[in-house]
Amino acid sequence: MTCACYRCLVHAHFALSTLALALVVAACPAAGPRGDDGDAGPVDSSEGEGEGEGEGEGEGEGEGEGEGEGEGEGEGEGEGEGEGEGEGEGEGEGSWRHSVSACLATFATCPRALVMAHGGDWVVPDRPFDSAAAYEQAVVDGADGIETDVRVTADGVPVIAHSSPIEFYESLDCGGQRIEEMTAAEVTACHLAPSTSETFQLVGDVLDNAAGRALVELEVKETSDLQAVIEFVLARGAQDRVFFLLGVDEVALLPTLAGGDQVWAMARIHDVADVPVMLTAPRVIMLELDRSYPGADEAAISALISGSIHPAGRRALTSSDTRFATLDNQREVFAQGFDTLLSYGVPDGVQAAREVNEANGLPP
Repeated sequence: MTCACYRCLVHAHFALSTLALALVVAACPAAGPRGDDGDAGPVDSSEGEGEGEGEGEGEGEGEGEGEGEGEGEGEGEGEGEGEGEGEGEGEGEGSWRHSVSACLATFATCPRALVMAHGGDWVVPDRPFDSAAAYEQAVVDGADGIETDVRVTADGVPVIAHSSPIEFYESLDCGGQRIEEMTAAEVTACHLAPSTSETFQLVGDVLDNAAGRALVELEVKETSDLQAVIEFVLARGAQDRVFFLLGVDEVALLPTLAGGDQVWAMARIHDVADVPVMLTAPRVIMLELDRSYPGADEAAISALISGSIHPAGRRALTSSDTRFATLDNQREVFAQGFDTLLSYGVPDGVQAAREVNEANGLPP
């Protein structure tokens, strides 16, 4: 099943489970443990989850201190390309989280295993999907980056939002409203279901909070909004701290957009026949692949990664299982040859990546 299909199924399942849970929480505020929602993924491995969270929390605290010192230097040097890479890999200060060019865009010299947190490390009702609390927990866990969903409001402000119209499982007080017909102030007043405190976020706030701590993947939900979001990123000087998830057609469009030659991109692959073209596309640093395709099993994808993608200096990302993102499942992703993991179970994903990096003599 494709990554794109996984994401669709996840949100369909999430629609039912979150709405049901919201009703339970409304009646019984003490309810709502990490449960069966599809996007949460790893909720079935409670033992592994507890262990991973404990390890991730300690790591996050230590990294935050070290990264705060390095961030100013990297950005002051024009996005920290050269120095960031050397310091991060040599001294383990985590500069691969400061800038894309420090590691994500330079696989040949920085072959780290990396973890992107899908919507953060979320659990209803306290940390809803795409919430500030979920993003913060992912950073504390030790994720290298955060995957986000972006839309643009009627007054031209990029916000974190998956659906338009907003689904009722995403927001009970704003369900049915369209992001593009609302102002940023109206969107950010909407609560993320079933929380009564977490609200929709501004992309600018997410970029500020992640600076020097985690990279940010921007999945702009409407192609027509790409230009506005690129301009927003450039205006904030954040072009080396983010990358855009683009379809093959959008990758072809990128060079025609103002500033498109200054931002990084990951190409979503639905057909392995598109891989050779994407490996030569400007600004594409990584390919999002499925673990298998019709006519191309896991062994064939492994061979494609090791024989074509990595020799071209590009990275290969895939998703963990969306519902059973156990430690073993995420170890299997890296064992197949993928170097970057879109994790639905962040603590275990971080642990799996740490094991790979330590085995390769890299800072954890």
